[in-house]
Amino acid sequence: MIDPASATALFQLATWTMRFINERVKFDNLTQKKSSVTKSSSSAISKLDRELKAAELKYYQGKIKHDRDSLAIEKQKLANDNIRIEIEEARLGIDTDRLKLSKQERKDRLEISRLHRELLREIQVEEAQVKLQGIQTDWDKDTWFSKISRPETIKILTQYNHRLLILTSPLYVAQDRYFENAQDFREWSFDQAMRKVNTFLSQYYPNQSTECPVQFYYDYFREKISKIDTDRLQDLLTSVATYVLYCDIDNDSVNFWVVHWQTQQSEATHFLPFEWNWHETKDLLIQQGQTEVEAIRSVKQTIIEIHRLLTAYLADSYYLTIDPFYEPQLFEIFKEQEQAALQPFVESLREFQVEQRTAYYQELARIEAEHSRQELERQRTEIQKNPPISIDLFYGVSNAAFSIGVNFKLDLLYIPGGNYRMGSTEKADEQPQHQVNIQPFHMGKYPITQAQYQAVMGNNPACFKGDNLPVEQVSWDDAIAFCQKLSQRTGTKYTLPSESQWEYACRAGTTTFFSFGDTLTANQANFSGKGQTTDVGTFPANAFGLYDMHGNVWEWCLDTWHENYNGAPTDGSAWIENNNRSHLLRGGSWFNDPDFCRCAYRLRYTCAHRNRYDGFRVVRLLAPGFH
Repeated sequence: MIDPASATALFQLATWTMRFINERVKFDNLTQKKSSVTKSSSSAISKLDRELKAAELKYYQGKIKHDRDSLAIEKQKLANDNIRIEIEEARLGIDTDRLKLSKQERKDRLEISRLHRELLREIQVEEAQVKLQGIQTDWDKDTWFSKISRPETIKILTQYNHRLLILTSPLYVAQDRYFENAQDFREWSFDQAMRKVNTFLSQYYPNQSTECPVQFYYDYFREKISKIDTDRLQDLLTSVATYVLYCDIDNDSVNFWVVHWQTQQSEATHFLPFEWNWHETKDLLIQQGQTEVEAIRSVKQTIIEIHRLLTAYLADSYYLTIDPFYEPQLFEIFKEQEQAALQPFVESLREFQVEQRTAYYQELARIEAEHSRQELERQRTEIQKNPPISIDLFYGVSNAAFSIGVNFKLDLLYIPGGNYRMGSTEKADEQPQHQVNIQPFHMGKYPITQAQYQAVMGNNPACFKGDNLPVEQVSWDDAIAFCQKLSQRTGTKYTLPSESQWEYACRAGTTTFFSFGDTLTANQANFSGKGQTTDVGTFPANAFGLYDMHGNVWEWCLDTWHENYNGAPTDGSAWIENNNRSHLLRGGSWFNDPDFCRCAYRLRYTCAHRNRYDGFRVVRLLAPGFH
């Protein structure tokens, strides 16, 4: 139980911690810091750095999708409530989807936190080994080292798990003849008092912890220290993130000094001290009926409580700095003890936690934007190196004497290879989302038109007639027959796109519902409302230069139908079962609502099915190694 004297001091300390948070360096982008650190570092550190960057990018891209999916789940739940659907299974399904999203995000966060600590550990090990090589020479030639424990220094430098080091110095009692209680504090066993702090930290911040390990020393210094001493120590222990606490007491007040450095920080950070008027508190306690001995004992206990709370606060603030997903232990301590004096510290840490996460997400957004820019630039460069291909398709009447006919071109665009996250959480058959690696290929710039179909197949089955309208009323079998004849005519292999190729080409580097964003407008595609197909190329192209990927006509894919993506290929190939007669269509049509036109939406029909909504486009695969 915290006594009134301690409570008053802790409220004053809480005010100091607000200033402490404002003084300390705000979240330093970890990626930028590591980049400067690892330029000349080992291959192990560089490898971890790359893994962490990839994990952070994957997490952020997943978080964007998670937030969007969570909103969709809430909207679905609200809709169910509004129409009073009381089917328990439906509600359970919504809760299960929400739980899946939360579990995945938690898993991704834990992996990022692990990589953060592992990278810091590797950096610490590398730097510590350098320091250990010269420690013998330094120790023998400089008398300053007599102030600290050599065995403990070696132990600190050779303990390679990443942790926060907290060191306390012996209490300095002012040499002042007017200091009437000086002897009381000189005779106080300060080491014994700090053992209580050590017991507290061992309970909540054990050195074996994977989340918030603290290594605490109360007997590291052989004598009192000053600012100059901490600067010397920082040069020696620069490989270990450290807080040094030392205090001095005079006739009126006790000052608590805090010095800090991060791993490989060039110099120590000195914070303005926390000053507590212990003499005023002593007088107040005597007025309330305590003897002077009892009052001094309360003052000493308060100094211990300040050390407990201050070390906990410093540990939590440090781990929030290196890991914005960290949950401070003071939150748990506050729940257990329910002490009002702890409330300001909890509120301060919550505010700091929000600031850290906000800054971290802003940095991840910058990284993701830069990654997208670089990926787009790479794709543009590849596309420029591989200009469009035009194939002449002639149909008409021809003999030895004359030729009457029309020449139509089939335009194919180079689609650069890459990785993307296929599927969505919108519907069960669009799950699970999974990474797919796509090799470069050529794809029809437009759906196959009626003129092109006529030129190859010699007939036009379309309902809505027009040379530049997409052909429809073609089955999957018809589309395959077209590809086979085109291949025979040109001597090059043409086929339907695999489902993963089609979605990759449709997204064109985006992660939104549509290649144009999360909504689809009447100015971007031909979907419900226009009453029939429109000329190919009427609406804007996506980032790959492909037209009509949303709406106009459904497009057949090579794959057979599967209920979900469990077991789906991850190399861009088609997923085909020989006995399965149902095949995939993608993209929606002139008849459908926008939801059917989403990048991830899937439809199936049997391979012989024909209607006025279904068409196709072709792909030409590149030879291995060809760019």
